[in-house]
Amino acid sequence: MNNQNQSKRIIYFDYLRIAAISAVVLLHLAAQNLRAVDIGSPTWHIFNIYDSLVRWGVPVFIMISGALFLSKEQPIKKIYKKNILKILILLVFWTLLYNLWQLFISHNSITFKNFIVNLTTGPFYLWFLYMLIGLYMVIPFLKRITEKKKTMEYFLLLAFIFTFLLPELIAVIAFKSEFVANLINNKLDSIQLFMTLGFTGYFILGYYLNKYNITKKAEIIIYIIGLIGIIFTIIVSALSSNHQGELVTFFYDNLTVNVAATSIAIFVFFKKHFNPKHLTMKQSKWLQLFSRCTLGVYLTHVFIIDALNSIFEINSLSFNPLISVPALSVLILIISYFISIILYKIPFIGKWLI
Repeated sequence: MNNQNQSKRIIYFDYLRIAAISAVVLLHLAAQNLRAVDIGSPTWHIFNIYDSLVRWGVPVFIMISGALFLSKEQPIKKIYKKNILKILILLVFWTLLYNLWQLFISHNSITFKNFIVNLTTGPFYLWFLYMLIGLYMVIPFLKRITEKKKTMEYFLLLAFIFTFLLPELIAVIAFKSEFVANLINNKLDSIQLFMTLGFTGYFILGYYLNKYNITKKAEIIIYIIGLIGIIFTIIVSALSSNHQGELVTFFYDNLTVNVAATSIAIFVFFKKHFNPKHLTMKQSKWLQLFSRCTLGVYLTHVFIIDALNSIFEINSLSFNPLISVPALSVLILIISYFISIILYKIPFIGKWLI
């Protein structure tokens, strides 16, 4: 990597990707047995805290993608030929591999009939790739929104209100009165403001936060709100689950105000504090490799979690979860990175596998 390329590269994105994939792995470890333990038990609270702490992983990935894709013109032909085609190849390969794994290796074996059916639906964690296809398809339209700062801010305001704020308020109201919540929800559905729904808000927000400078005062406020978001997720998820007598996952959702607040704080923190001006050639090489292979870690880590559980009977309940969740996360990250780097190094086809 030459100095010219290094100067053009947004270094903090590399650190942010590595942090985000670490959060996703820890999240899946924390959630692994969250439904298997009694709500309100010490173990449940530990899982809930870990789960709540790292809900920002996927939103941050989307924000990075938005910052990169919306920063330059993307011809529609190129989007389909390069980006969407690659995701389709990944979906076919990893869906087939996951279902073969379930059929022949995992203790949660499936019938051949279910195997055929599952090939059309895909494994649960590949929802992220399907969502990316949708975002990539509307990039030409989103790009037009980002051409003017005021238009972008107006879009983000609408996204905040209709994607994050109102649905969460309705969920809170539902705990007291389902009738009132349904009434408000029906009116909200009648507006049909679909354009600002889903993950487009995160996509544009990543571009916005990367492009425009943030004052020190605003930065501190963002961190405070982000911390409040984490505390809110922990406490309200616990209270609502205790109230319902079953796990309530709504406040873990990516499209909630509390998770968005934390995601923004993480993004800004890395922008401000993980953007070194000088890296050695060796540091740059390894940083880029680990950053490039984060998608591979996402695609492989579920297999490692399942293998540890089904073959070696090691999971988040094998020992004290306060230690097991982070310890197993580190182990799974190391193994997943090792596999991903090997796959990436395969000549000609490696870049299409992860």
